[in-house]
Amino acid sequence: MIEITPWFQIGGVLFAIASSILLVWWRLQNQITTNLSHAKEDLAAYKLHVAESFVTKQGLNEQTDRLMRAIEGLGVKIDRTNERMDQAFMPAPKPTSRAISR
Repeated sequence: MIEITPWFQIGGVLFAIASSILLVWWRLQNQITTNLSHAKEDLAAYKLHVAESFVTKQGLNEQTDRLMRAIEGLGVKIDRTNERMDQAFMPAPKPTSRAISR
């Protein structure tokens, strides 16, 4: 029969502790790797959502320019309407009579 020496017992305990630490390390590393891959997938999905949902700077500038042109056009039409209304309420000029010479 093999005699178990104190050094053998200490070695066994150290081996058990080291293997437990390595097992915990391995599990944490796998979990971190899995979470990282999920985070990358989530980031890619978010980037796609942003690209589909939100406007670009160039698109916003184009829309703003179109709106400004439309507002300016409305201003011009309102000015013309005011001028026409002013002309409608002005008294009509009296015709001048010409003396007919015979």
